[in-house]
Amino acid sequence: MFLQGPCHNREELFDMEDELRTITKALKNNAWVAILEPRMAGKTSLAIVSANLTEKKTFYVNFKGAENLRNVTLRILSALGRSKMKGIKRVRVGPIEVEREVEKPSAILEDVLLGLKKAVVVFDEVQDIKQGVNQFLNILSLVRNTRRDVEFIFTGSGIGLMDSLLNLDPQNPLYGRAQ
Repeated sequence: MFLQGPCHNREELFDMEDELRTITKALKNNAWVAILEPRMAGKTSLAIVSANLTEKKTFYVNFKGAENLRNVTLRILSALGRSKMKGIKRVRVGPIEVEREVEKPSAILEDVLLGLKKAVVVFDEVQDIKQGVNQFLNILSLVRNTRRDVEFIFTGSGIGLMDSLLNLDPQNPLYGRAQ
């Protein structure tokens, strides 16, 4: 019998011990992980179970249909919750309102991600991000350079951000970083 929805515990995950071992080792070594597979192959389950095996707080963000940086920011803010938005005074991005005056969603996203401590963030379906990819990668690069206790797991079944994320082009903001 198969579960409806992603697995959250190692006991629920079927026949992925090698992949699980590889991912958890990478996370312990402060590497970011990208899981690329066809649809419905268990990427999300593998990512969540791997993140849950660390001693860090796990956050899950599904980017299905989030085509731009504004929607990406909304999804991340929703997943992290208000407790991760300390120091932000007032801003309104769609239905979410906190107190802070900012002009761009990227500034909020940057502040929130830099405020994380001892966390693994699972970004699911990242290939759906079509607009704002470079801004998103710049923010991730800043987090990578600043927060060594925050890891990201990216899952995707298509091209787009996954290609940009894994691209070895020197123009990529994450070029030269362990991933």
